[in-house]
Amino acid sequence: MKKVFIFLFAGLSIFSSCKKETENNSFITHYVDLQIKGDEIISQKVGTAFTDPGFTAIESGKDVSSNVKIDGQVDVNTCGTYYLTYKIANADGYEAKVTRTVCVNNPQTLEGAFVITSSRKSSSSFPGNYITIKKTDEEGVYSVSCLIGGWYSQGRNYGKEFECPGHIKVAEDGTISLIDGYLAYWDAEVTSLEGKFDKTAGTFSWTAVWNGFTFVIENM
Repeated sequence: MKKVFIFLFAGLSIFSSCKKETENNSFITHYVDLQIKGDEIISQKVGTAFTDPGFTAIESGKDVSSNVKIDGQVDVNTCGTYYLTYKIANADGYEAKVTRTVCVNNPQTLEGAFVITSSRKSSSSFPGNYITIKKTDEEGVYSVSCLIGGWYSQGRNYGKEFECPGHIKVAEDGTISLIDGYLAYWDAEVTSLEGKFDKTAGTFSWTAVWNGFTFVIENM
């Protein structure tokens, strides 16, 4: 009789343990609806004040924008690309975040990060891509992060390895010509490039031929 009692007790213990492990393992959580105002990619002229367009954060119908934290900052006195990450956790600790890119540039000297439109003839156009342009030590020569304007890396969202970096020559009259350009992933060079830089207006555009495709790049 004693053996039977021990067996029943052990069985009840196992049943009780299983019940404790499976109860309360699911619940409903309300994620924060975090949205930035304005564009995700912003062009900012060097030396001018930056004003964040702002954001909204709603959790279960309640405005929780005051709880949003922002990582990163913009140095308006230095040309380059800056990232602002907005993030907030809901009541259960689940985080929502979104990032804004700020492109600080000097359009009169053709330096910095520029918001551009990248188009491929007979295909898609991507307004809102961005590239970086930097002066080199050689007169009139600039390095460009992607001569085809991020058409694959940003527009098609393939990633940074699909950029086509290279160098351009800008003549005294603003004529832009090709020095070199190469997209390593597909082992293909830019075969021709021609364009124009208007220093007074701070605008530039060029047409580049890569792997048989023609791309048109112009700043916004």
